[in-house]
Amino acid sequence: MRIAIGNIALRGLELAVRVGINTGPVVVGDLIGKGQAEETSVVGETPNVAARLQGLARPNQVVVGPLTRELIGEAFVCEDLGTNRLKGVVAPVQAWRVVRERDIGAHFDADRVEQTSELVGRQEELGLLIRSWEASRNGHGQVVLIQGDAGIGKSRLLRALREKAAIENRVWVAMRCSPYHRNTTLHPVIERLKRVIGWDAEDSPNEAITKLESVLSGQTLALEQAVPLYAHLLSLPLLGSRYAALESSAEEQREQTLDALAGWLLDEAERSPVLRVWEDIHWADATTFRMREPPSRESWTLRRAATMNRASDFARSSTSYLSLAPQMHGDSVMRAAAIANHLHAFR
Repeated sequence: MRIAIGNIALRGLELAVRVGINTGPVVVGDLIGKGQAEETSVVGETPNVAARLQGLARPNQVVVGPLTRELIGEAFVCEDLGTNRLKGVVAPVQAWRVVRERDIGAHFDADRVEQTSELVGRQEELGLLIRSWEASRNGHGQVVLIQGDAGIGKSRLLRALREKAAIENRVWVAMRCSPYHRNTTLHPVIERLKRVIGWDAEDSPNEAITKLESVLSGQTLALEQAVPLYAHLLSLPLLGSRYAALESSAEEQREQTLDALAGWLLDEAERSPVLRVWEDIHWADATTFRMREPPSRESWTLRRAATMNRASDFARSSTSYLSLAPQMHGDSVMRAAAIANHLHAFR
C-alpha cells in the first residue's frame, strides 16, 4: 500500500476519499466474497442512504445523515447542507458535512463555569475533594482517585469542585484519555498542548513553532532545549527554524520530554496552585501513566481506574480513594464513615 501511494505521488496524482455515514436499522445477510474480500452483506434503506450521502461529499469530506448528526452531538463541528433529494429515497434527507472534531477538553479548561443542576446527595464526597484541594493549596500535594460506574456522577462531582475553586487563583489543567488512543504515546498531553498553544491544522510548521515559543517562553527550561522536545512531540519539522533537531536516542528523548513536562507543571505551581484533572485514566497509554507522580504543590484529581491492580499503583500517604455508589436511602452514614477514614490520610 505504501509503495502504491508513493507511485501515485510521483505521478503527480492526489489520493482522496469521500465518506457518507448514516445510522439506522439494517438487515445483515450471508457472507459474500472469499479470502480478504470476504464480508457480510448488509441491505436496507440505511446503507443505501449512506451511499447517496457519500455522493454529496466532495473529496476528503465526510457527510452524515440526521440520526448520525444527532448521535455525535457537540463532539464535532458540522455544516448544514440542507435537505437533499437522494436517488432511490422517497423523502428528502437532511445532511451535514463534518468540518472538524470539536475541542472536547475545552469545557474542562475554560474559566467560565457553566450553569448546572444542583448537586444532590454527594456533599460528603464533595467535602473530601474540597479538603484535598485546600491541603494542596497549602503546599501538600494530593491525589484523589474517583471510581464509579458510567453515569453515576463523576463528571458532575468534578464540576462542583470546579465551581468551588472558580473564584480562587489557580491553574486548571484537564487531560482526557481515550480508548482509541491507548497505544498513542502521550496522546492526552499532546491534545492538551495543542489547546494551550492554539493549534490550528492550517498552520504552517513555522507558525506552529512561533506559537510554541510564545507559550514556552515563561518556562525555566531554555527555549533551545524546550522547543525541539515539544516540536518532536507534535511531529513538527524544525527545518527552516533556528532550532537544531534532537540527536538523542528515543529513550533519552522520552525521559527528557517527561522531565520537561514535569518542569512546566512545577513552574505553574510556583506561581499558583495547580488543579489537574485526568479523565478516564484507565485508558492512558503506558508513558502517560508514568506521569501519575505529582509535583509537591500539585493537586491531581483522577477519574476512574478500571481495575484494582491499576488503582494500587496510586497507593501512598497523599492518595485518597473515592468510590461512588448508587445513592440509596440510609447509606449516608456509611458513606460519611468511609470518607472519614479517607481523610485520615491527610493528617
